[in-house]
Amino acid sequence: MAQQERARRTYEAVLDAAAREFAVHGYANTNLGHVASSTGVTKGALYGHFSSKEELAAALIQHLDDAWKLIEDGVGDHPVSPVQTLKDVTCALVARLHRDIRVNAALRLLLEEAQAVRRTPAFVSDVERTLLRLVVQAQQSGELDADYPAAPVAQLMTTVIFGAHYLGSVREELDLITRVRSAWDVLLPALGACWEP
Repeated sequence: MAQQERARRTYEAVLDAAAREFAVHGYANTNLGHVASSTGVTKGALYGHFSSKEELAAALIQHLDDAWKLIEDGVGDHPVSPVQTLKDVTCALVARLHRDIRVNAALRLLLEEAQAVRRTPAFVSDVERTLLRLVVQAQQSGELDADYPAAPVAQLMTTVIFGAHYLGSVREELDLITRVRSAWDVLLPALGACWEP
């Protein structure tokens, strides 16, 4: 059992070290030797957990998908108004992108790949679809004016989320969440919101 626990800790340490490397240097410039040395393991031990740089990247992207699923699943746990849910989801995602190095690295990897193939990452499209669904729910419930097209609202908030994330390298997490909440404070009255926090 102690050996399994050591192996699990090594696996987690390698993932964190790889995330730091990918977040700072990107996929092409990440060096697995640096990942191994920063975790205090040999390259052979690293390869015992991950057979390649591609496998490490895939594990980080899976972590991002899992983190987003937790945020999405949390929407149904405490039913609140659709507008409050929109605000909560956007703030939760910004906070996670800012404080979770694995999520941060995975997003960089996805964006690098998307730029190479000139396609929006599936993760970003998934976030936008979720926000669109919530905007439509808010309109159907009468909390947002249904005369406004829902898709541009979801697109705008998707842009705010990822824009706030990129400010994260120079700003504190609380400031980023405040910026997202402030964006909602400006946007909601413009959308004819009939909602009180």
